[in-house]
Amino acid sequence: MINFRFYLVSIVAVFLALAVGVVMGYGVLGQPTVKGLQSRIDTIGAKAEEQRVVNDLLSSELDSANSGVQSAVPFAATQRLASTRVAVIAARGVDENAVDRIVKDFGTSGVSGLDLVWLEESWRFKSEKSQSTAIRLLGLESGANKAEITQAANTALAERLVFGSSIAGSDLLNKLIDSDFVSLGGVGGSTPKPSEVGGSQTQLALLVQPGHADEVKYFAQAAINKQILLAVAEVFINPGENVERSSSVTAILGNEEFKNKISTIDNAETEIGALAVVLALGDLKNGVVNHLGVGEGSQRLLPVWWRL
Repeated sequence: MINFRFYLVSIVAVFLALAVGVVMGYGVLGQPTVKGLQSRIDTIGAKAEEQRVVNDLLSSELDSANSGVQSAVPFAATQRLASTRVAVIAARGVDENAVDRIVKDFGTSGVSGLDLVWLEESWRFKSEKSQSTAIRLLGLESGANKAEITQAANTALAERLVFGSSIAGSDLLNKLIDSDFVSLGGVGGSTPKPSEVGGSQTQLALLVQPGHADEVKYFAQAAINKQILLAVAEVFINPGENVERSSSVTAILGNEEFKNKISTIDNAETEIGALAVVLALGDLKNGVVNHLGVGEGSQRLLPVWWRL
């Protein structure tokens, strides 16, 4: 009869066999295995060091290139938008340093006026509160859906910025600010009054994050409907997971009507991309549409040069 002692002896024997196997195996294979692993680690370490040197070199070259572009901006952008008023419209969440750089570059282009308008989170009209408020401000029917509200709001804002406020004391921009849909940014150290923003056939530059094609299409449709000169620029910083470059400007590139009338820039986070935004808007004055950047659908980094 098999008893407990048998089980105990069997278990002990199994563990002893395993221990002997481990010791014997290490004695035979241990040193070659360790040496092999160490050799691989040394090789990987050497390659990592080589890559670090290459990365440092590329980073230095990029800094030099950006510095060169930054130095050239005053010459490249000078008078490209002479006697033209420009409004930069930035969706909240777009990198503020990139926005500041673009605004600064516009300041060297000879513009007669320059405004910065931020589209706040509520501009996406995701909540019932934001939708009902927009319906009231825009005079829409109570049953208007999100798409209808968004299109009407973008059209109304674009029209207000380009053509100004027609009725004294009833400025739509002021109402949108009071309702926290938009806010004004400072340009040149001061923030203007709502009544001072836009008008005089203002040209528009819309700055967006990657992955927001659905939002871009509403503003693009507004520009088409009202025959507004518009450039859409994607600032590719901190994209979401699986979000690719050009994923916002694809709303323009994938629509023939939009593509033939609205310029796009897909690398506005860079020095050269910021300059491209200015030059693209300048080209639109002459009826030239550009699709600039480094992503899918782009034609070149900068527009074809033309003399003033």
